[in-house]
Amino acid sequence: MTCLLQVRLIEHLASERGHAGAGREGCHHFLGVRDVVGRRREGRIDRLDLIRVDREHPAKAVATETPTAVLSLQDYRSPPPRLAALSWGAEDLSAAIGATTNRDEHGEFLFIHKMVRALVLIAAKAAGVDAIETLHADFRDAKGLERAARLAQREGFCGMLAIHPDQVEPINAAFTPSADDVAHAKKVVAAFAS
Repeated sequence: MTCLLQVRLIEHLASERGHAGAGREGCHHFLGVRDVVGRRREGRIDRLDLIRVDREHPAKAVATETPTAVLSLQDYRSPPPRLAALSWGAEDLSAAIGATTNRDEHGEFLFIHKMVRALVLIAAKAAGVDAIETLHADFRDAKGLERAARLAQREGFCGMLAIHPDQVEPINAAFTPSADDVAHAKKVVAAFAS
């Protein structure tokens, strides 16, 4: 299975002006996720191989999908050099904890899944790496995907996993800065340049 990933590009403005370290506090630039084969070893964290846009610096992302992985998130306060992102897997986490579902009757994540999602976001920010939202499993639910992607972007996630090509455009739309966002970012960059 191939998953696609798109990230917010607002930090690109700073990098265009020669601020190479600007992405550290913001979002790095990725093309996609390739060869998504989780290697689960005795409850250890699953890893996904990412491709950077420059294709010269392969990086690793950590997908948190087991109880042990969730309890190990604090270990990433001082991340390994190749760690680029943290993500989580609602579907596999449900299976790992014995839950029969991960959503309530309104389609919202259950408390335990919301908690893990928040912990991954906080851990990624503490580690200085990207936080990548889990996939929206129902690839036929375009409205639900758009809502989830916009919420993830507003809450600080830098991108979102997808399981179907039809999900790429709505995810890109949610994580691509609007004209107002770009104008504001240009003003901020100009203010720091002067």
